[in-house]
Amino acid sequence: MAGIQKRRQKATRYFTEDDDDDGGATAAATSTMPPAMCAVFKTLDPDEHESAEIEAANQVREKVIGKLRALNLNVDQFNSSDNKFIFVTIGAPETMLKYEAEHQRAKLRLREEYGGALCYYLGELDEKKAYDKPLDGFELFSSTLQLKLIDEVVRSKPYGSNEKDEPIDFDELMADGKVEEYFPLHHSRMRMKLVLEWASLMTKPQPLEMVREYFGEQIALFYTWYGFYNTMLWIPALCGLVLFCSQMYTYSSMSGSLENPFILVYGIVLSLWASCFCQLWMALENTRKHEWDTLDFENDEKVREEFMESNEVIRDEVLNDVTGDPEEYYYPDGSWLPPTGRARKQLITYVVIGLVNAISIFVSFFIWADMSRPLMEPGNVIMGGIIGGVASAAVSIIIDSLMDGVPELEHKGIMAVLVEGELWKTDTEHQDNIILKTFYFKLVTKYFGLTLVAFAVNLTPVMGEDRPCPDWQCMPVLQVMYVTIIVCELLYSLFQSQGIPALKKAISNLSVVPDKVGGPK
Repeated sequence: MAGIQKRRQKATRYFTEDDDDDGGATAAATSTMPPAMCAVFKTLDPDEHESAEIEAANQVREKVIGKLRALNLNVDQFNSSDNKFIFVTIGAPETMLKYEAEHQRAKLRLREEYGGALCYYLGELDEKKAYDKPLDGFELFSSTLQLKLIDEVVRSKPYGSNEKDEPIDFDELMADGKVEEYFPLHHSRMRMKLVLEWASLMTKPQPLEMVREYFGEQIALFYTWYGFYNTMLWIPALCGLVLFCSQMYTYSSMSGSLENPFILVYGIVLSLWASCFCQLWMALENTRKHEWDTLDFENDEKVREEFMESNEVIRDEVLNDVTGDPEEYYYPDGSWLPPTGRARKQLITYVVIGLVNAISIFVSFFIWADMSRPLMEPGNVIMGGIIGGVASAAVSIIIDSLMDGVPELEHKGIMAVLVEGELWKTDTEHQDNIILKTFYFKLVTKYFGLTLVAFAVNLTPVMGEDRPCPDWQCMPVLQVMYVTIIVCELLYSLFQSQGIPALKKAISNLSVVPDKVGGPK
């Protein structure tokens, strides 16, 4: 670490709040400055706080700024327009960025004449101008990469510091209330390009390379999947439209029934489509892995902080089966019988999922037997189908909110807590298990009610009695229930994304507490 700090170039220009008389320099600087991290400190009002408290807050701020300058970072200070906050922006000289990029093995894309692939940054290649410009217009490093490099430096020790000197921990400072916020300031140029060329356009291909450069490979891969999925859905959608038109024709002019031979053809088309979909996606995914050089992503992945900080993790005691070296962090997978280690915690998760599914199944039987079916009669299933659909959607929404949580309300779901307790080592393992176990209960909560009507109510007693569909025709019932469920879930999704934030904003406006942060954007 000492060698790393020694080679960092000394920053020569520092800007303080005294240099900004009217706030105009603040706006000008923040609109033209390169990407930087930003720390927000609160200015204490002398009329509301003791002088000793104000002095202590100033000392914390000056200590943090002193450590940042000791790291040879560019430090600028701006007052907010209401003088209630001080914004400290943290940048790095180009020579420091180049050294950190080489030390941290940052990947840049080569120019086409050098192959166009991603490779680690090397000073020798930079001297030959072998690297292509990033899409956000900077000469060498993208805004995202610059922020990552700056943040790594911020969290390290200054060169020549005592061993007792701890690096800056903004998470701890925010938890203690000494710092209001710590966040990255991206350059607006790339954000505006994404807004104009991606978010605002629905007819052009996604700029996935731009998304990868700004958000990273994980987000870019998600939108690769999302775009591929929506594009491939055109095939079953158009085929379904043709089937629907044929059903309407036969219903109105011939048999009076929705059944026709094209339903079988549509099923065969969907089977072939599903097979092609999987094969084409695997090919596209492998293409992106090669283009973005993420083939060894899981091998290079960092250990989760929550895993390292757990008291149950064994440190430097268990030997690696391959290398024979002690594992720095280890947690046993355990066994299912008797339940030990991670398997025991997974068993608890599966028990909870089983109980949730059992409740969902019982409620689905109750909805059909006592709420939906009594309102139906031959030739009139609309009211019963709507009631059944609304009740099924309500059950699904309530269970999803409890298990998945509601991010807009900062409510953490039961599933996240259970999987967190399983102590997975990497983010990929952790996310994969959340996705898989979420699928296990959502498959039942969302679809069992429809499956019950489609395949069971005509064949088996429900709640001790025979309650088949009117005239044994379940297709009209399913159509009404399905449309109702979709409408209810869309309305809830709209309320969750728009209504809850609007309500929170309205409630906050009624409060006398001022905005948390006000100042340059």
